[in-house]
Amino acid sequence: MEIIDAFLHPVYETSEKKILSVSDTEVLLNLEKLKLDLKINNVKRGNIALFNARNIPKTFSKFENEFYFSVLADFKFKKIDQLFELIIDNKIKSIIFHPYLQKIVWNDWEYCKKFALFAEKNNINIIICTAYGSKDIYNIKVLPFALKIAELVDTPVILSHCGGSKVLEALLIADKFTNIFMETSFSLNYWIGSSVEQDIAFSIKKLGVERWLFGSDAPFIEIERAIKEQLNFFDKWKFSEKEIEKIFSLNSRNLFEN
Repeated sequence: MEIIDAFLHPVYETSEKKILSVSDTEVLLNLEKLKLDLKINNVKRGNIALFNARNIPKTFSKFENEFYFSVLADFKFKKIDQLFELIIDNKIKSIIFHPYLQKIVWNDWEYCKKFALFAEKNNINIIICTAYGSKDIYNIKVLPFALKIAELVDTPVILSHCGGSKVLEALLIADKFTNIFMETSFSLNYWIGSSVEQDIAFSIKKLGVERWLFGSDAPFIEIERAIKEQLNFFDKWKFSEKEIEKIFSLNSRNLFEN
């Protein structure tokens, strides 16, 4: 069965600081390593989340058969128009908002709005990291931000980490916006064996498998572990082979290759 990992990082340290500061040289070296990791785990392609805008190389042609690329919507970047040009010139598939790491508050909305409208205009997906946690768990309003983005654009909006323990609230938002997709990285693995696992299974069946993607969030969850636990999850909650195929690869292909 073909597998596409919809969310992984070009680093090998489980450090949020590292994904924001990794150097260009390290990115290229790590992508070479990740190529081998994908092959070992029978993963056809992966979507690389670049959280440092300076890591956008002049060309990704060396890795175009192994990876898609997504870039942080860095609204604090001084030359935003220059960043937009880099995204277009390098055929970046998606932009990413990370409310916790970027500490997005309502005063930032107009800057975020500019990125979202740019994505819509240029047929670029929007990924929003919607894990629920961190020291800012009560300070940053992740799902309300996702709702605002979904209201603003018609372009696909992917809720990475599927809302974590708030997956049912994420489901209610996705149920009202047909351009929203959900992605399993980190959250499914973190909550295995809890009531949240059941909520994720319920949410997939309720929303429909066509709107869900598999992701690992490597290195925070190892690719091998993510696949194994996802397969166990599918078996436990009685998903069919066709449903599994859609979540593991077909839905990602539709989003990242159109």
